[in-house]
Amino acid sequence: MSTVENDHERIIRTQGLLSFQNPPRFRRGDLLIQSGKISAIGGIPAHPQAVIAESPYLVMPAFFQLRAALQESFLDRYFVATPSHENFRHIQVPHALANLSIEEKVLSINSGLQQLSLCGTSCASHLFSTLDEATRITNILSKHRLRGFLLLDLESSYPLSEIPRILEQVLALQEEHPGVLRVGLYFRFPRRKLTLTTKKAALLAYENNLPLYVETPDLSLGCIEKLLRNIDLRSKNISLLPLKLTGIDSAEVTQLLSDENIFVHVTPLFHLLMGESPPDLKAAVDANLSIAVSSLSGATRSQYNIFHELYHLRRWLSRHCDDAAVRALRMATLIPAQSAGFSSGKLSVEQSADLLAIDVRNTKSTDVSHLADLIIDGAETQVRSLWVRGEPIKISRTPMHGKHNEDTKVFSQLRAKLKLPSHGMNFWPFIMQLKIKRLFQRLLPGN
Repeated sequence: MSTVENDHERIIRTQGLLSFQNPPRFRRGDLLIQSGKISAIGGIPAHPQAVIAESPYLVMPAFFQLRAALQESFLDRYFVATPSHENFRHIQVPHALANLSIEEKVLSINSGLQQLSLCGTSCASHLFSTLDEATRITNILSKHRLRGFLLLDLESSYPLSEIPRILEQVLALQEEHPGVLRVGLYFRFPRRKLTLTTKKAALLAYENNLPLYVETPDLSLGCIEKLLRNIDLRSKNISLLPLKLTGIDSAEVTQLLSDENIFVHVTPLFHLLMGESPPDLKAAVDANLSIAVSSLSGATRSQYNIFHELYHLRRWLSRHCDDAAVRALRMATLIPAQSAGFSSGKLSVEQSADLLAIDVRNTKSTDVSHLADLIIDGAETQVRSLWVRGEPIKISRTPMHGKHNEDTKVFSQLRAKLKLPSHGMNFWPFIMQLKIKRLFQRLLPGN
């Protein structure tokens, strides 16, 4: 199903409702879902045609992880990242993915989607450069009934003259899947290949009313000012994907980004694994900067576990505010949904019914901050149900390759391709690999 094809009503009976828009709120009540959207909140009487879902859990907005690359799902267990951001993102990962067949990529994506739903995530992102890639991932997402966010890689799309045609065809796919599929544009700044100028990329986003995602080396003042001089701010839906968080402690930088309503996506485990110190987010908190938490699967070893990211993000925020857990959850629900242009991420009438049920029955507290802490500490073990567009998503807690025997051979071949170090790893001293292993062990929650 690519869309909610029926108009039947669904009533979700809950323990309570928790949302993280400003201000955050806990309230008693149930939800009435019609045509994939929340149509009423509170005391919902029985409707003759309604399907009633009894959920004696706390219901909150589902997570969005827009920066997770689905094809990297198997790199979690068999891939070792170097401390170099540039080497990891643009050499090692593409080199490893180039070894995968179409069948293996599909299996990897399916496993990634399973991990997303297991952690209560409703939206999967994917970087593409050809129409075939976009069509394939759209079909897979439709099968799993998750939302999809496709980012057209402007640097990898060749020839340059074909970009408008590819974009037109993918936008047609978006029209076929209204409310399910969104398209955005992606490029790196500063550009290493003169295939498309920054101004043309921004103009393309503005003309087609698309979100624009820009990967930057850091958040230094010089980099941001240079970017803003070359970008058309009329698009007003711009997200930065920094490889390093250098500059996020600058009041001048964060105020500039906040004034221009620019989103910043951070990947806590990725930054820590690459050797960065925990950043000082005081300036970002003071400027009310729109930060969205994301994840890079191949770097974090988290297998799309957004709770691991939230664990560290809460630690970063706790020094500067009293509601660190609430802010962290807002950065994983409402803010990334807004950056992608989805009407999701909060509990209100006419919002898409992307919902997550969390089992916190061991407490009778109604304090939002306390409940937010419990959600992060409980991790995916507390996830009980996931609804996307009001439709329940089956959460399988059995690993895909253990559940489907027919895929064992293909998965074994996939592992064999990724066990060996990727390009540039053969010269690594043994002691460096040991240091990275120990660093990764320290990053896991509870260690």
